[in-house]
Amino acid sequence: MPDVTRRPVTEASYVLADKGLEIGRQERVADDRFPKYYVISQRPSAGRVVRTGRRVTLTVSAGSESLTPPTLIGKALDNAMDELTRTPFGLGSVCRIPSEITRDTVLAQDPPPARLLARGDRISLLVSDGQPRAAFIMPDIMGKPVQEVMSLLAPRGVRLVPKEVDMPGQRADVVLDQIPAAGRLVQEGDV
Repeated sequence: MPDVTRRPVTEASYVLADKGLEIGRQERVADDRFPKYYVISQRPSAGRVVRTGRRVTLTVSAGSESLTPPTLIGKALDNAMDELTRTPFGLGSVCRIPSEITRDTVLAQDPPPARLLARGDRISLLVSDGQPRAAFIMPDIMGKPVQEVMSLLAPRGVRLVPKEVDMPGQRADVVLDQIPAAGRLVQEGDV
């Protein structure tokens, strides 16, 4: 592995390509010790034996303007996004995971608040999707008596909303149509 630190990214890419290697992920970090677009560090490190085609992760200087990002962790998503619009940073991706923390609460941010950033860098957010809800496949309830359907689905936390219709020739209190259709994924709390 060649040493590509202290070089501009473009030069580093030529050196790596010459050795049959590729630039992988690049992390930009505000750093006043290196000019903008210069490689600060690399992974794997110089001198290691690697296979041809290996991707090399580079940490690249974003220049000397070091800005502290806001701390968005613990804030409601709407408030965090509003606060972010008042900063020189952009919004990265927003990912959700099930959590016991209140829905739409920011659980983590990347880069973290302790890391210095350059103007225009993006901050990605990990947000609570709330408690995981039980899910099941909707059964076929067509032609079944309404009371039977209620006893089948009510324990699963599904809210049933029967809609009465007058159809000559049909039995009373029998399901004639269903939404969602049989075979669809249904979660606790769905209608």
